[in-house]
Amino acid sequence: MQLTQHTQKIRLSQIYGMVKPPKESWISYLSDMTTPKPKILFADPSKDSGGPQHVGNTILAGLPYEKYELILGSPLPNHPMSPNVTFRYSPDIYNISRPKNLMEFLSTVINFPLKVFSLCKFIKKNNIDLIHSNNEICFSTLLAARLTGTIHIVHVHGLGFAKSIFSALFAQIINGSCTRVIAVSNAVSEKLKDSGVDEKKIITVYNGINTDVFKPTKKTKYAHRLFGIPEDSYVVSMISALDPRKGHELFIQAANYVQQSRVNIHFLIIGDCPDNQSLYEEELRKLITKFKLNTQVTFTGYQDNIPKLLNSIDLIVQPSITDAGPLVPLESMSCGTPVIATNVGGNPEEVVHGYTGLVIPMNNPDFLGQSIINLIDDPYLRLKMRNNGRKWVKTKFDSQLLTGTIESIYDELLQNNTLGR
Repeated sequence: MQLTQHTQKIRLSQIYGMVKPPKESWISYLSDMTTPKPKILFADPSKDSGGPQHVGNTILAGLPYEKYELILGSPLPNHPMSPNVTFRYSPDIYNISRPKNLMEFLSTVINFPLKVFSLCKFIKKNNIDLIHSNNEICFSTLLAARLTGTIHIVHVHGLGFAKSIFSALFAQIINGSCTRVIAVSNAVSEKLKDSGVDEKKIITVYNGINTDVFKPTKKTKYAHRLFGIPEDSYVVSMISALDPRKGHELFIQAANYVQQSRVNIHFLIIGDCPDNQSLYEEELRKLITKFKLNTQVTFTGYQDNIPKLLNSIDLIVQPSITDAGPLVPLESMSCGTPVIATNVGGNPEEVVHGYTGLVIPMNNPDFLGQSIINLIDDPYLRLKMRNNGRKWVKTKFDSQLLTGTIESIYDELLQNNTLGR
């Protein structure tokens, strides 16, 4: 049936809004209709809900689904993002860590080639255009990308590689298998360069958080009611699964220092205890008993109500021994809660000393304790940091900045690959 001029205008208006498009627009539109979307394999080897998985979820939630065909590969059959994207259960995508015994070592040696072969087969069969590995020790994707000649981005979330005796070998593997290397902080970028990773491949992309979720509200007594804390007490907290690298001992030692002169400050340790850290938890509890802090320090276990907690806490402490680009300081500052962080890794890139919080020497409990007292005793400075912290995170660490940068990297690499064919 021949279209009338009136019908043609209606069809045009549905696409262009009653304005007749130029010829170039039609060509672009028709091209978009016929050109297949690039296929992205987002390989997330995380088996727990730590920082890398949270960052990966943020990226997947923010990328435009109409622009890319996103495939999430994970060793978890029930990954948090699996209902929202095309999902492939992928036991062949996993982090290789130091084997605990000979049997584990032999199992890795035997199974690793089989898993790489399985992944290569999937990449070729599904015409994957780009792989984004959400961890630097996901060696199966590194090798599969090399063998299939696929564009490969590796996202470096940690600093463990820098302390390894195999750091030079790690750098060579990265150089040979990656098109681009994303570092979550300049501290990570510098360590990658020191290890021998090609500087031209490295780009710093800061982590981002959803500032619509982590936002300031009127300060509440939510934490007081939830954990039975006297309402006239200040609340100082650290948020992390139990792990020696996060500095829980330093936090408890600082609490002991504070309690010598302040009895109206309560300390919360928010986070679960992984199965492999049960002995560490016992050590921490013994330390609390030794300092007679049983009524002043509370282990809360895992909490899924972090924004509400942050809006009822006076100070957050990030007492890390090592940290590449932690999320907790960003979430805290976005809610207007000042942060005291040790001067390690990416901490000083996130927390601006004297502006959004304090940056202090590592492993100095008395210094940390006195810093806590100083901020608690200065409500004007805390209010100033509350306002500054929110602005700072919105400006530099919003999730839209993260996903926008990732999208630009994808587009650049895909375009270069197309032009090079």
